[in-house]
Amino acid sequence: MSDLLDELKEDLHEEQLQQFWKKYGNWVIGGVIAILGGTACGVAWQSWSTSKQSEYATAYASAISIEADRLDESVKILEDLSQKSTGFSFLAKFHMASKALRGGDKPQALKHLHAVTQMGHLDPVYRDLATLMSLYIDKDANVDAALKTLDRISGENNPWRYLALELKGLFLMKKKEFALAQATFEGLVAANLPVQAFHHRVKALAQWAKESATQSKKS
Repeated sequence: MSDLLDELKEDLHEEQLQQFWKKYGNWVIGGVIAILGGTACGVAWQSWSTSKQSEYATAYASAISIEADRLDESVKILEDLSQKSTGFSFLAKFHMASKALRGGDKPQALKHLHAVTQMGHLDPVYRDLATLMSLYIDKDANVDAALKTLDRISGENNPWRYLALELKGLFLMKKKEFALAQATFEGLVAANLPVQAFHHRVKALAQWAKESATQSKKS
């Protein structure tokens, strides 16, 4: 526990949210891409025929399968899909954002995610996800604006509620609102979510916020 806490404190003090995302954030994008892969077809069914849907699904699967060996061709397919108003347009954007982030190109990742947030035809749950990812990546985001957005995404019925609350706590730490951050993290610990890595992480963050609040009172 102490080792994890020291590691988190080092990461967050060094470059705030950027380092936190670099170490812990890829599971968010990677895991979400897998989840969205199972739901993309349902979104596309709302506006496309079976034959057209099959065409896009085949193209997307092809782009993913050849990515390792034929990257340029894979990117071209994904970019083409991302320009079409289909259930696979946002999925392609998420995948390109993930790839850009893994390659260290944060501005390009943010560009792809921003494009998803502007897809008015898309279910708000996916736009919220893109917004959430953008805030994880962008350590220079305006703190007050970010907190306002996170308050909305962390609503009771939002599927990204707990990730939004974790990120809210991090922005509160950045704002030096240590007591509020502590309460936010402790609320996540009390939720006792069945994801061990997440539980351990927010527990360590709660301890770090508590120590920071105590130190702040002494200074």
